Amino acid sequence: MKHFRIFAALLLTISPFSGIRATDAVEIDGIFYNINATRDTAEVTVNPNQYSDKIVIPPVVNYEGSLCVVASIGDRAFYNNTNLTSVEIGENIQTIKSYAFYHTGISSIVIPEGVIAIQHHAFMSNSKLTSLTLPTSLATIGTQAFAYCTELTSVTIPKYVSRVESTVFSGCNNLSTIVVEQGNTVYDSRNNCNAIIETAKDRLVSGCKGTAIPDGIKTIGANAFSYCRDLASITIPSSVTTIENAAFYNNSHCQHSNSQHCHQHRWKPVCRL
Repeated sequence: MKHFRIFAALLLTISPFSGIRATDAVEIDGIFYNINATRDTAEVTVNPNQYSDKIVIPPVVNYEGSLCVVASIGDRAFYNNTNLTSVEIGENIQTIKSYAFYHTGISSIVIPEGVIAIQHHAFMSNSKLTSLTLPTSLATIGTQAFAYCTELTSVTIPKYVSRVESTVFSGCNNLSTIVVEQGNTVYDSRNNCNAIIETAKDRLVSGCKGTAIPDGIKTIGANAFSYCRDLASITIPSSVTTIENAAFYNNSHCQHSNSQHCHQHRWKPVCRL
């Protein structure tokens, strides 16, 4: 397990485009790519005319006689492509970069094995997304990676995920089920609580409208329930000693049931214990 994470970390720090001047984007079978200088790696990039309908990203492309592994989906590659309804991601993709699928028309997505990192805002504001499958290989989920996917109802966090950044599911108002797979040594969703908990610190990182904060939790993390507007009520157990900034930001309908005195301080909910 430890070796897997070290290997994953190395892959994240060694980009095929680091220190290598990429050529101008080229179109191959309807998809645009940046090809690295050694012509062995390709990254999906922006289509000047936008993509639409269904896209199949192959594992390998042939560029002027050179076979290039398609290893990443670049920043904003499918940004605001609302006519894009379906995407099949090739098996060699390791990284889905920031804003890659921001605000598309995709209704379901299966992220294949081999993907290690989903960067910040990668799938943000996909209002038609109802089904999400994450791979076992996944190690990192960036800030607001799936924020405002308003039709998403459930998600399973794979067992090798070792970094979940803040507000990953912020604004996912229909999300009611969050499950961390058994065997994850960094996070858990103990007692079927429908939340992501940082195990070592007993810190609730991300919740949803279906969350029941379990006894033993010490900290409710910053923005853990921010923009969870369908959260009607929450019981905070006596074990909680810290509620971080904006933990319940913009939850106008939520009632906090506990013995603590909570008040609104400017735009950030602050709870005095």
